[in-house]
Amino acid sequence: MARLLETGEPYYLQIAGKLRGMVGSLPPGERLPSEPQLAKNFKVSRFTVAKAVEELAKDGLVVRKQGSGTFVAEAPLRRQPGYLLSFTEAVAAAGHTATHRVLAFRAVDWSPGLPYSPETPLILFDRLRYVDDVPVARHRSILSAGLVDRIGLTEEVAATSDFSLYRQFEDHGLTVATANEKLIARLASHEERKLLDLADDTVVFSVSRDTYSYDGMPLDSVEATYDARHYSYEARLTRQPDTGNPKKIRRTTMNSGRLILMATTVLASVLGTLTANAADKPAALIIAQGGLGDQSYNDLAYAGFQQALKDAGLEGKAVESKEVVAQAADILRRASDADFGLIVDLEYSHGEPMQEVAKDYPNTTFAILNQVQKGDNIVSVLFQEQEGSYLAGVLAAQVTTDTSIKGINPEPIIGVIGGTKSVGIDKFIAGYIEGAKSVNPKIEVKVAYSNNFGDPALGQQMAKAMYEEGADIIYQVAGGTGAGVIQAAKDSGHFAIGVDGDQDSVAPGYVLTSMMKKTNVAVEGVVKDYAKGVKLGGTTVSYGLKEGGVGLSEMKYTKDIIPTAYLEKVEAAKADIISGKIKVWNVVEQGYPDYLK
Repeated sequence: MARLLETGEPYYLQIAGKLRGMVGSLPPGERLPSEPQLAKNFKVSRFTVAKAVEELAKDGLVVRKQGSGTFVAEAPLRRQPGYLLSFTEAVAAAGHTATHRVLAFRAVDWSPGLPYSPETPLILFDRLRYVDDVPVARHRSILSAGLVDRIGLTEEVAATSDFSLYRQFEDHGLTVATANEKLIARLASHEERKLLDLADDTVVFSVSRDTYSYDGMPLDSVEATYDARHYSYEARLTRQPDTGNPKKIRRTTMNSGRLILMATTVLASVLGTLTANAADKPAALIIAQGGLGDQSYNDLAYAGFQQALKDAGLEGKAVESKEVVAQAADILRRASDADFGLIVDLEYSHGEPMQEVAKDYPNTTFAILNQVQKGDNIVSVLFQEQEGSYLAGVLAAQVTTDTSIKGINPEPIIGVIGGTKSVGIDKFIAGYIEGAKSVNPKIEVKVAYSNNFGDPALGQQMAKAMYEEGADIIYQVAGGTGAGVIQAAKDSGHFAIGVDGDQDSVAPGYVLTSMMKKTNVAVEGVVKDYAKGVKLGGTTVSYGLKEGGVGLSEMKYTKDIIPTAYLEKVEAAKADIISGKIKVWNVVEQGYPDYLK
């Protein structure tokens, strides 16, 4: 069961797709193969498989039983598929009037999960929706800027009381033909409670929908939040045209009887879970860009989180969002409103929003990685990534001209691909370059940024180009995108350097080493201290070479081909850093060195 890196789809989603096919052929109650067995079959980590199985559990296809395994679920109660109606059309069909108020109309950054390529300029169209003047929903639509221009959509046009986005599409020759849709039930955020006039602890339905035209072009990606008392549903929908004319659309109402029963069932399930967790003051782990299944930063941190929960007997869950950057404050408030006692945040961009949110939740402890944020209830966790990266640079600079090693050319050229141009990533890159130049001041280090942490196909393409330009070793600091860098190393016969976790086994013999940032150790320590009642707020914890928080992997698959003298030089550099003889440049504290400006 091979991974399909060229698709660009995260491993766990690819595996989830294959497992859906398996589940469809099995009777209810049938036990699936164990997660370790599936991990072996798919040649991925167990955490990637666990994430894939979680996707099936979210969809109600399987049931996970503690200590027993994963089983095919009973057939879920579903409404009959309906035709694809806009909010305005559905409300009108029920004999009511739909209006809206524009909350925002502005450019936004791309984020993983959107049906657009990373370079596509995007527009956020955020609306509060009313039925008979009662606020019942919030719609956050993201469209390509090119499409917005094509259909003549401006903030003034959108503000008209009878505006319909679907009608705007059709007026400009575009028909909404199909949609992929997913629904979850959750507690309303602080902002949603204010907009929709909801009481505390109110459950809302959040619907994520990507719509497409008949030729498969993405039209919009919307996250819609509904007051469950008024409007809720879950389905994969399609518009059915009359014969030969896609503009003549049959429109029908929804099957309300099945709809209400489904909504009640989900609400009861969610409320039951929340009540149990709230009593135990559980912990939450907010997953960073790239998501679970990256076989790197997120997966390693999640492993430490799970271990701590198990050892401490604590409840907890991982929190993922396709708009983890754009909705920082909302995600933090949502987790706080769900009454988590500890919120550990892996996403670097959440630092400043956390400072503001934490003030409103003084009884919640927040932990932020890779930076320092002040607050009586915030604990900052730092890693000295530049120290481990320095060692990677020392090794790479020695190997890159040793043609006795297969895959190495005589030119002193190495490379690095970062996920984004930021101090958090450049901290790694600066250390890598400094270490390489300590061996050979004239070495060329090619630097590129993917601006994405979840696109292996992009990473593979970028690495291939860099190898063709003469580099024979590339350090990947790009999360899930880096999986493509490693694949490119294997395809070309050169070397990659892994990051965060021990990635040597991802492509044995083609990963020279991995710069291990032991987020599992840090996260496990924070969660266990929280469970013990340790006062964490207002403190900063640091993990470097001295503390065992960073370092190179054991090089299980490459150690035999690396001359002993090279490894001794790496060990000497490590000892000098620990003793303080070498102080590696820290971009966060010192700004950018000349070689990286």
